Amino acid sequence: MERQQDIYNQLLQFNHEQQINLDDGQLNHLWSLWTEVIPGEGDNEEKEYTSYDKDILLEVAQKYVGELESDAEKIREYIETRKITQESESTESKKRKSTRKPRGKSFTDLMSEYSIDFRKGCDLLAACGLPEKDTYTPKEVSKFAQGCELIREGKTIAEVAVHFGVASPQTDDTRRKLMEIIANQSSNQAYRIVEQIPEIVENQLEQVETAFNMMTYQKLRELQEKGEIDRLVEEMVQGRKSRSRDFLPVTALTELPPTELYQALPQVEED
Repeated sequence: MERQQDIYNQLLQFNHEQQINLDDGQLNHLWSLWTEVIPGEGDNEEKEYTSYDKDILLEVAQKYVGELESDAEKIREYIETRKITQESESTESKKRKSTRKPRGKSFTDLMSEYSIDFRKGCDLLAACGLPEKDTYTPKEVSKFAQGCELIREGKTIAEVAVHFGVASPQTDDTRRKLMEIIANQSSNQAYRIVEQIPEIVENQLEQVETAFNMMTYQKLRELQEKGEIDRLVEEMVQGRKSRSRDFLPVTALTELPPTELYQALPQVEED
């Protein structure tokens, strides 16, 4: 928006630079008609106009003597027509902007915006469940930004993957190895899992923990959905009571004194 006084000064300068050579009477006549059709915004002393309004004024100044023949009706009609056209063009422009799809961002843009190196950026893309491609939508950019925020909070790449419910190829491979190990163990041989863990390379230990936690959570959720949690707890309690009875101290017969040993033996009645 531009102030009325500033636009008037520009009209005077334009009249001089373009050698239109309108006299004061003609300038005042033009100005009066323009402000009549385009009242502007604000009070009388601080009225403001758009740049489009100013352009209409300068157009009329160029055509004032020739095409418009200094005729008040022609000038007024021209200003009104240009104003309607300008408003229509402005409306169409706003519609185009509102329907225009937001521009995506490249991976380079993401690295630059969030100050992250190439390798960490690739790992974070995978953890967020985002593919490697030329451009990313605003929704994908928002997801990547959320992943960056989690990293700044101290989360690991594996923890970010868990947050988004995503398993990286490394985590998938780790889960497969764990499942193979656990499948080969009976309940009383579970301790042997520890012996086989070194088969998984050291840099995957973090994925091992994440994968195991996810598997455990998934299994518990399945049990809860089937309503088996209470039954398992009750069986565990009953099992502990049974084991307690099995381990009650039993006095061996050989440790009893002779008299008590005799009394403990079954007696045979004489005929």
